[in-house]
Amino acid sequence: MLDQALFVILLFILLMLLPFGASILEVILKKDAKPIHIDPERTKEPDYFGKSFMRILKAALASLKIDHERASSYFYAKVPMPKGEEWVGFITPELLLEEEVSTVSVFLSDTHLNVKRTFKKEVVVLGRLLITEECSMRSLYTQGDCILKAPLRIVRWLHVEGNLGIDSPADLGQSAYVKGDAAVKGSVKFKRLYARKVSTFAYEQRKTGFKEEPINISGTLRVKGSLNIDGTSKSVHIDGDLFSDGKIELQGNVHVKGSVFSQSDVVLKHGVRIGEEGKVKSVVAKGRILIKGPFEAYGYLHAEGGGSIEP
Repeated sequence: MLDQALFVILLFILLMLLPFGASILEVILKKDAKPIHIDPERTKEPDYFGKSFMRILKAALASLKIDHERASSYFYAKVPMPKGEEWVGFITPELLLEEEVSTVSVFLSDTHLNVKRTFKKEVVVLGRLLITEECSMRSLYTQGDCILKAPLRIVRWLHVEGNLGIDSPADLGQSAYVKGDAAVKGSVKFKRLYARKVSTFAYEQRKTGFKEEPINISGTLRVKGSLNIDGTSKSVHIDGDLFSDGKIELQGNVHVKGSVFSQSDVVLKHGVRIGEEGKVKSVVAKGRILIKGPFEAYGYLHAEGGGSIEP
């Protein structure tokens, strides 16, 4: 009888602790406690996905003796790819009738997508791309500029050899590379974003009203907790990097010439500038990167938890 009562008590305690099981395991195992590894000198390849795909595609076409860059007509070809043969369509937007496209699509010249479409496979544009109706793509490669005047959702990667203009909400997928500048007017979601310069339209139009001497900080700042720098009443210039184990929040007229690394979130608001022209810098967060209002950065934005830009 005593054993039965003890069993009932233990069962009751177990049921009481069950909802907290995941939290207890997290405390014991500390799976999320490990900080992200930061190596400011690491050589990065932000254009890896686009270059790799185009290298594979060109090699496959060469094996079939297809010169896609000189093609002037609409045709399909079965092309050997790493995971098996795939149909590739060499097309112009005028001849594309389907709203849902299930093949790799190569547009042979400057392209205007003005019909709502979903591309289940990669899209290659051998020229400039203008999107004026909502589109969804697995991945996108453009040889020229890419202008988004309607919503675009990228599932995997985006590669733009020219400039990127975003005038509408956009999800740039897991990795976005822009060889030129990225000018943002619409809301943007991203995980990894690289451009020669990323800026909001508001930043380009912004006129600073500060005439007094700024607060100048030379050298790298390393903080164990959170870091908050407010440049709304007086501009702050930091000639170095920022490292923090906690959240980093910069707002107002703050210019960090180096990189920004946080083991938590990074919040950049209302006039922050990261880096300077001709020098690639990084903003890296284990959590999220949240950008609001006027903003400018040169180089990488990488958020393990995802990032967003609200101009």
